[in-house]
Amino acid sequence: MVGPDYQGTPVQPADPQPASSQGAPVQPEPPQPASAQSAPAQSSPAQSVPATVERHKLHHSFIWLQGINVIPLALVVSVVSLVPPLTAILNDTGVLPPASATAISLVLTIITTLVLCGITIAISAVSYRYIWYEFTPGEFSFYSGIFNKKHAHVPYQRIQSVNQKTSLIQRLVGVCSVEIDTAGGSSNTAISLRSVQREEAERIRREIFLRKKLLDSGMTAQEVHAEMARLGDGVRLQAEALINAGVPVPPAGVPSSGAYPPPASYSSPGTYPPPAVPAQPVAQTSVAAGAPAAPAQPTMQSPAVPAAAAPASNVLDMPAEVASDMRGIFGGLEVETGAVTYEIGLNNKELFLAALTGKTSFALVLAGVVVSIFSAISLVIDLRIVSDGMVDAATHAMASALSVPFVMLIVGIIVLVSIVIIWAASFLGTCLYYGGFKACRRGNRVEVGQGIISHNLTGMDIDRIQSITVTQSFFQRLLGYCTLSYGRVTAGTPEENEYSTASTQTTAQDKLVVHPFLKLDRVDEVVAGLTPEHQIEVKPDFPLPKKACRRALIRRVILQGFGFWLAVMVSLFWLGVSVVDDATWIEAGLAPAAVDTGITIAVVSLYALCVVSVIFEAIGALQWYKMSGFGFNNRYVVLVNGGYSRSIVVVPRNKIQISCVQRNPLQRAADVATVVVITAQGTSAKRETLIDAANDDAQRWLAWAIPRTSQTN
Repeated sequence: MVGPDYQGTPVQPADPQPASSQGAPVQPEPPQPASAQSAPAQSSPAQSVPATVERHKLHHSFIWLQGINVIPLALVVSVVSLVPPLTAILNDTGVLPPASATAISLVLTIITTLVLCGITIAISAVSYRYIWYEFTPGEFSFYSGIFNKKHAHVPYQRIQSVNQKTSLIQRLVGVCSVEIDTAGGSSNTAISLRSVQREEAERIRREIFLRKKLLDSGMTAQEVHAEMARLGDGVRLQAEALINAGVPVPPAGVPSSGAYPPPASYSSPGTYPPPAVPAQPVAQTSVAAGAPAAPAQPTMQSPAVPAAAAPASNVLDMPAEVASDMRGIFGGLEVETGAVTYEIGLNNKELFLAALTGKTSFALVLAGVVVSIFSAISLVIDLRIVSDGMVDAATHAMASALSVPFVMLIVGIIVLVSIVIIWAASFLGTCLYYGGFKACRRGNRVEVGQGIISHNLTGMDIDRIQSITVTQSFFQRLLGYCTLSYGRVTAGTPEENEYSTASTQTTAQDKLVVHPFLKLDRVDEVVAGLTPEHQIEVKPDFPLPKKACRRALIRRVILQGFGFWLAVMVSLFWLGVSVVDDATWIEAGLAPAAVDTGITIAVVSLYALCVVSVIFEAIGALQWYKMSGFGFNNRYVVLVNGGYSRSIVVVPRNKIQISCVQRNPLQRAADVATVVVITAQGTSAKRETLIDAANDDAQRWLAWAIPRTSQTN
């Protein structure tokens, strides 16, 4: 990586003369006389010495951003642990008035917070000296640690994605966190670089993916390293375009001016301009008069890149674009990371529906309904006991004045207002999360960027796609929409070193959502645009047998049914309460008649809830039977699980890790089986299952899944 604004030691181009042992730049050999240059020079990559390896440091904001990030935690800890005991001690001693004691406690809290921030900044300043990363010939290397040294080396060809995450403070500063994920699973931590300048983060992404492509084209690691040192910043973009088009890259001995002509224009504002390509040097050898001229070196023309489809837009795209263009204080110039051949976004309707019908909103509504039901039952019981004279006369008169329906109405209104407020906050948060959402095809990878306040950019290579998943929630089914995502192999990140990993959670989910609210009839179009390698034509040609319907009703209504087991528990409770005599209630200070009335109301209400639950579960079982099935062709297998929500999972045949058919004794008696497809998705094996498929169909699929050289992958 070279350029006037690039941090680190400049990369020296490959030279046929050996480098010094100290790693100093090799001075070019002085020009030789014409007689000495009459013979053509024989240069090959094997004779070239690899370019020197640069050390790249993180941005200096790494030091003081650590102190800013610790302020909220330090403030909370100080307020909770310091202010109450200190205020109590000062008040008990009576040395100072209460107001002065509180003021002194707050001042000490601020001082404690500043001290903790200062300590954090000092530790970060010392750690900053021992953190750097390098682009070595065959792998990306990361070094960190003061006492416990850690060296992480990730081969370029094992890197799955290079993601960028930017918080609000980082956006203002102009830095981001870069996470390099591999397919190593939870045992291999992903590398996380904090406080990387945005310009440098974009260069890291471009550098890694271009090195991967050069290695995939057949070049050795040393040749790739020398080639990256030789190519100019702008020329690398055209080199990547040539590689995408399948044009072979010339060896390092071929001059770059003949192999990679500069692009016609770089008119995008803020893009890094390509360096001027030097003219071909004039040969120093003498040419006899009339001798035929040397053939001109062929040039490679840049392949035509199809124009990207115009993505949908919404009202939040402009604020997101403005926030993205504001690269912060130290953001630097924008670096082009490759041509986009397809792009899709969210329109206003899709954004609104995605925020309105999210899983969080539905969970809040369900919780509110349950809370309102139990609150109403509790109030009815309390009012009934109060009206029976178990308290003083004044409270009895107040309770009598409030009718039960009126109190239930007040409680319902309060719960409804709370639900609306929480739902509105969830709606606003979801809109900000999906603001500026764009999914695109860039080179050999799919990238997704989203977020206004904090921005996340994640991607994956096409060859890392484990599955294509189409999910529909209940509301999406009613509206004819779905969520489209790609399954991927992710890397876990256990917290081994403070500066080597991002958090104790995984750096990415096992699915890359490329559209959160897509019209169902547009799935094939979007899949063909983002991943034309996966033209899905497989259909679920094998529906479930009629025996599966009966088994689904038994399984979902009885064995796994919430309503059934709730009815059992309510019956046991009612049976236990019925054996208690009235004397026991009187001794407890309760009126037997009021207790019986309250218990009866509660039991009847719970039984009604059980009946409603059983009806919904039975309908869901019938929907699952009608909508589920599986199918396969020469390239893919598809599993469909229906119901109130629906999931369609398409797995490429060459991504299946384990394929099996499972049958328990009851399934053997019914001549059905469970189809299991295991891929490498997630930090562990991902199981995709379909229960109670016909055994003959399952065995036919198993025979298809067994690898054979005669079958097409």
